Amino acid sequence: DFAKAGLKIHAQIVLCKGVNDGEALKKTLSDMYSFIPSLESLSVVPAGLTNHRQGLYPLQTFNAPEAAAVIDTVNSFGEKAKREYGSRVFWPADEFFIKAGRVIPEASYYEEFYQIENRVGMLSSFLSEIDEAIAGEPSLFRKKIFGKIPPFSLATGNAAYPYIYKAVEKISSLWYNKNKLQLDYKIYCIKNDFFGNEITVTGLLTGKDFENQLKGKALCGRLLIPANCLRRDEDIFLDDMTLKELEDKLETKIIPVRCTGRDFVRAVLG
Repeated sequence: DFAKAGLKIHAQIVLCKGVNDGEALKKTLSDMYSFIPSLESLSVVPAGLTNHRQGLYPLQTFNAPEAAAVIDTVNSFGEKAKREYGSRVFWPADEFFIKAGRVIPEASYYEEFYQIENRVGMLSSFLSEIDEAIAGEPSLFRKKIFGKIPPFSLATGNAAYPYIYKAVEKISSLWYNKNKLQLDYKIYCIKNDFFGNEITVTGLLTGKDFENQLKGKALCGRLLIPANCLRRDEDIFLDDMTLKELEDKLETKIIPVRCTGRDFVRAVLG
């Protein structure tokens, strides 16, 4: 027994529509609740449905009302845990907020971001880090010696696109307020054709996805992409295309950007 052994538990529920959602989810969360305080965090994430499911159980994606119901169920347990133990313990994945059309919670909602590796709180953390970088490094927004930031393009996945767009607009507005100079940029939303359009996270985009959807587009001299599209410590995409091969195909310099607010602001500002 993990609890009796004094171990801390960080758990994940992979939610499958029509299988373990609804009343089954409530029962699972209720069962897991009994492990608190040994249970420190539990995330509820949707099953990733790719195009490569021949012969597998016919799962479907959650629609907006269903995603909202998942959020409400998980939050009801989280609010109870917060009252009784001082921590929410239970968190729904970012995808549920996006699918439901709800605002991504503030960073304080996620406490210590226990489940960020499971895509829980990633967007909230990223957006708060951008604000911290802007507030903490005002010198970044002083006019450089040449007076103008190099033009750039940025490509990201479906889920992150609206948040990245707003972040770049915020940085651009602050730069203009400080220096009366416009940033020159284009932002592209990349669909995942390799694994399937239901896969919307940036980390599963492939080199071929970028190539097919950016070929012939105006790329403004340098292209920023999320570094988590590449294999850890390698300049290789999941489909084995190298970063250099993609640069050659698109005829532009590509800059992988780590998914932190500070790195993002610095990359945008050249």
